Amino acid sequence: MVEGRLRSLEKNVERQSLGDRLTGVDFPMAFAVLLLFFSLAGLALTFVASAYYQQDSIDRLISFSAVDPPGPMRPEMYPDPIGVHFFGDFLLPLRHAELQAPYDSPGVMTAVYPLFAVLVIAALNLVPYTLAVILFLMVSVAVVLIPLYLLLDSRPVVERLLLVGPVLLAAPLIHMVDRGNLQGLVVGAALFGMMALLRSNHGVAGFWFGIAAAMKAYPVLLLLLLVRERAWKGLWVAIGTGATASVVSAFAFEGGAVHNLLSFLRATTYFRTSEVHHLTNFNESFKGLFASVTVLGPSLLEGVAQWGMVNYGVIFVAFGVLLSISAIIRATSLLSATTYLCVLSAIGMEISRIYNPLFFFLVIAVIYAGHVERDLTTFIVIGLLAVYLAPKWMLIGEQRIHLATVANPLLAGAMVFVLGIRDLWRLLVKRKSRLSPSDDLNHSRVMCR
Repeated sequence: MVEGRLRSLEKNVERQSLGDRLTGVDFPMAFAVLLLFFSLAGLALTFVASAYYQQDSIDRLISFSAVDPPGPMRPEMYPDPIGVHFFGDFLLPLRHAELQAPYDSPGVMTAVYPLFAVLVIAALNLVPYTLAVILFLMVSVAVVLIPLYLLLDSRPVVERLLLVGPVLLAAPLIHMVDRGNLQGLVVGAALFGMMALLRSNHGVAGFWFGIAAAMKAYPVLLLLLLVRERAWKGLWVAIGTGATASVVSAFAFEGGAVHNLLSFLRATTYFRTSEVHHLTNFNESFKGLFASVTVLGPSLLEGVAQWGMVNYGVIFVAFGVLLSISAIIRATSLLSATTYLCVLSAIGMEISRIYNPLFFFLVIAVIYAGHVERDLTTFIVIGLLAVYLAPKWMLIGEQRIHLATVANPLLAGAMVFVLGIRDLWRLLVKRKSRLSPSDDLNHSRVMCR
């Protein structure tokens, strides 16, 4: 018995010493250092894969259509490219803003975004295309970085720059710039909302969450963070802002609100597919992981992967409900809730391009604001997030599938698993603590008798 107690005491001392060491760790700086290290390593390996192993040119490893014009569009709608690059994800919605019916215009690829996103960039049609691209990219990067910088207001300027700097090397940000995608504006709005939420300004948070949802729909999941805080006023502000922006923009184009909203819902089929080639091409979704396993193996898991592809809709709904419920439980940490919602928003859909995980910058915001528990779980998640965001553009297998297509869903799943274990344990402890007072009272009554 004495030996057992000594061992138990030694384990407690070890746990306390580990906890003390983690308490002294600067978690934001640790994340920035890890992100810088893994990003530089990823970029170096991409160069090696391109130059030494001749996998492909670097621009082709980074972008799925670096030199391809978007479309189809009418010939007069194509500007002169910038070098060989059209920044097609920006050009297409910019040209949609010139149309009376972006969802129903002959000779032009249908719009795939809500019309509010089209209106947001419409004014850039007034300037030459090269200038429009420059302005758009500058604003997109700025609105992503500024909230992170402001959340570090308790630190010296040099530290703030050192913490924000490595974010520029994150794969989603690089790919967002390369494609000219609207994801920067969407995540920027969401980050301003997150900054307001972290400062308990729920009305402002609701406004920015509503703006983000009106531009790309799926950020509507961020409203669950307001539910978690029981910030009902902020929730109504978010709903009102998103609904107003969506309806007004739908009326701004031919067809009316109902027709345009239904047309947008039909356009979302663009992000759904069962073709393995499309699922494994610059796709980082969980369905892309299933498709990759059917191609790369191991053969032992091919049957499971096939089943996952066929039943992906049911799997996504089931896990979506589970993670959404977990996100609104007060016992769940803010880091966990934000991570769960980012996983659903960024890589839950069937097609998730490299820029979609830019949404995980909301998790960075929580870390930089210091709203995290200083424990081993948080440290593990910080490491996983740094690896997740680092470039992984090397090709693997004879089928030449990007490493990120396989690795990133696994890393995201690992983050959810680690945080889920901690949240479940805390929920059980909290429930036990609620029951213990009555147990103690019953015990005292027995003793009195």
